[in-house]
Amino acid sequence: MIADCSFGAYCSWFGGNSTGPDNWAIANNWACGIVPNSTYTANISTNGSSPVISSNVGTAQGIYMSPYFASDSVELTIDGGTINIAQNIYIATVGSGTANVTVTNGGSLIALGSGYGNLNLNGSGKGNLIIIDGTVEVKSVIISAGHSIVIGNNGNLIIQSDAVNLINDYIQNGLIAAYQGQGSVKVIYENGKTYVNLQGIVQGESYLFADIDGNNQVNIIDLAFLASEWLLTDPGISQTRMPWIDARMYNGGALNNETINKAINGIGGVKRTLLLGAGIWEVNNSLTIPLNINLKFEHGAILNVNATCIVNINGSLDASANQIFSGSGQVKLNPLIQSAYPQWWGTPGSGDDTAICQAALDSGVRNIYFPSAVYNIDADGTGDQSAGLKLPSDVNVAFEEGSKLKVIPNSSTVYSVITITGKNNISLSGACIEGDRNFHTGTTGEWGFGISISNSQNITIKDVNVYDCWGDGIYICSVSDRVTVRDSIFNHNRRNGCSIISAKNVLFENCVFSNSDGTSPYKGVDIEPNYESDILQNIVFNNCRSYNNLAKGFSPAFDGALINPVSITFSNCSSDGDGTGFGIDAGPRNTLGTITFRDCTSTNAVENGFSCIAANINTVIDGLYIVNPGQRNDSRPQFSSGFVVWIDSSRSNLWCGNIHASNVNVQSSDGKAEYALYLNNEASGGTTTFRDIDIQMTTNMINAKRLYKGTGPYADYCTITFTDNPVYNSTASVSSGNMYKYISQRLTNQGASGPVTFNFNSASASSFDSTYLIDNLNGNGIILNFSGYNLMPGNRSTYSSSQQGSYLKIRADGVNYYIIESVGTWQ
Repeated sequence: MIADCSFGAYCSWFGGNSTGPDNWAIANNWACGIVPNSTYTANISTNGSSPVISSNVGTAQGIYMSPYFASDSVELTIDGGTINIAQNIYIATVGSGTANVTVTNGGSLIALGSGYGNLNLNGSGKGNLIIIDGTVEVKSVIISAGHSIVIGNNGNLIIQSDAVNLINDYIQNGLIAAYQGQGSVKVIYENGKTYVNLQGIVQGESYLFADIDGNNQVNIIDLAFLASEWLLTDPGISQTRMPWIDARMYNGGALNNETINKAINGIGGVKRTLLLGAGIWEVNNSLTIPLNINLKFEHGAILNVNATCIVNINGSLDASANQIFSGSGQVKLNPLIQSAYPQWWGTPGSGDDTAICQAALDSGVRNIYFPSAVYNIDADGTGDQSAGLKLPSDVNVAFEEGSKLKVIPNSSTVYSVITITGKNNISLSGACIEGDRNFHTGTTGEWGFGISISNSQNITIKDVNVYDCWGDGIYICSVSDRVTVRDSIFNHNRRNGCSIISAKNVLFENCVFSNSDGTSPYKGVDIEPNYESDILQNIVFNNCRSYNNLAKGFSPAFDGALINPVSITFSNCSSDGDGTGFGIDAGPRNTLGTITFRDCTSTNAVENGFSCIAANINTVIDGLYIVNPGQRNDSRPQFSSGFVVWIDSSRSNLWCGNIHASNVNVQSSDGKAEYALYLNNEASGGTTTFRDIDIQMTTNMINAKRLYKGTGPYADYCTITFTDNPVYNSTASVSSGNMYKYISQRLTNQGASGPVTFNFNSASASSFDSTYLIDNLNGNGIILNFSGYNLMPGNRSTYSSSQQGSYLKIRADGVNYYIIESVGTWQ
């Protein structure tokens, strides 16, 4: 979208008011309920009634005309009235439709605001400004191919800047042209202190006639016919008397390349439209259409290009989205041609459409447009990712709503519907990709991709919907750089919704990853390098959602060390009903860098809200909300807790941890979660250990379900803090085997009828780096039993108090317990 960031509020036209459906000055014709003024930009983008301003004077902050689809056409008519624009004018800014502004009967369109005054006809649509008996006055004009300014009788275009050379270029290139040699362009600029007026007649083409409709008058109706014919998008016989040069006038009317060449030689170097009439035009020798010729295809005209031939169309091209090329030869188009369509090479939907789609992509046109249709794609890669549709560099590929790329069922272990390999500067929008998961004829492999990006840079993907692929919805590898994916859905793909193998500067925003459930690892997002040399730097998922993935929603994984530092961030992401919401799965280990989870939410996880399995990369969590984990009702806490740090029994000689978590909240309202926080090492022997763990958490779970802290071993630090300051009123003694449950809790004897004994286990086991708060709330007393482990200072094995109100805070350092704070009498 081309937009002025200084625009304020938009007020959109929809018209249709019963007292004046086309009247600009009626407030009810505008979505904002008022007529635009200097603080509102008039947005005209509908195919309904078109606004007309006649005798009155209107104002607007800007004019923004944006017909999205090729079939859209929007109009604005200034018929004797005036519109004053405070900022800029944009005509046909987005999409591929047509936007026309007509100024007539003495009307005027003025944009001279301080620092503004731009007239823009350079968007992706087809913009036309028609001035007949009226004035347009601006500070600058920008026009690109496919757009035009046509000036008729008593029409004036005034540019108040030093733009003489630019305007002359526009005139010579036909972007500014006259109707029957009439109309003027005036460029007013400052040369020292002297204002110089440059006035010139815009020269019209000699073959344009004034009275087009034959009523002996030259009026707006004639000009409208002329503009529509000059910029005609539909093929067929002219409704006007504008005499195209019909190629069939040459060479006895034979439909072949020799006839076309003779017509080109007859035209010479002047600008003309060359018409190819209906029929098959045989091209048996390579053919070049020069820059000065607009090649126009009548409906049913087709260039059949022999396999050994190349057709180079260096000028403009005028054709609808119907077949105009056939044969196995190559067609290369001028990059300035606004759009190319697969339909130019054939009719999709009846067979294998890969060739016609690839021909459009390879045509040399920057904008490739897929109208609504089903395109059957042979995606079979047979061993690599160079399959399906191969996108070239420097293209914008857009799919109309209702279009679909559908994989032709195959038995391959590897395929890709859209492949981007070693390419740069690609925009892909609106693609709907349906894989063959339900019809795949093979049983092995897991690499059937919807979109594969390899060793490519500056790739932008938006509004895609990829589902039912044999492998992943999207796969990114080979250090691809600057890949952005927005507003897209990856659903029910057999392996993962998204796999990132090696990349940097990747952003996924407002995307959904769901229902991955066919083959391991069954994730919504799997960031998993293949080799230790792979790169994962500045990978960001922002405001993304996962749900119903069999394993994890969002998870990096690598069972080992990486050479290059890692930078991965999940921000404002949510997981609902995944196996595990978020996690770090089997590494990375012994790797520099950071994985960050910020303000993320896991709800209804089948297993855990978050899990770290045998990983020790620096993990920073700031804001993680876990709701109702353990939906499977699994009695094994490593598979049914809120936050899990776990070393499974298959691991040895590694360390796990390096986790720094704050603002973690675990809520369980259905009682299915085993623990809010679970730490355990199931590996036996070797040097496997936990290190460097600092977790701050709140939870609504009962005291005995807040924490499971296994025997470790633990090193450096392992600090668990419940920031909601839980209190456990123990009316009976607590065994050493259960003391880990009350780490970071306030333990009291409130309600006890006799002395309560707290039996501590080894200072080097689950109590390592743990804090206990002991509060004597009645006179029956509290006894602390360390069972041979020392309480320092004093090297005590027991410690007690019968004084109500006495308080003690102790911490284990791996060798001894230490008194941190003491109130009252203890002995």
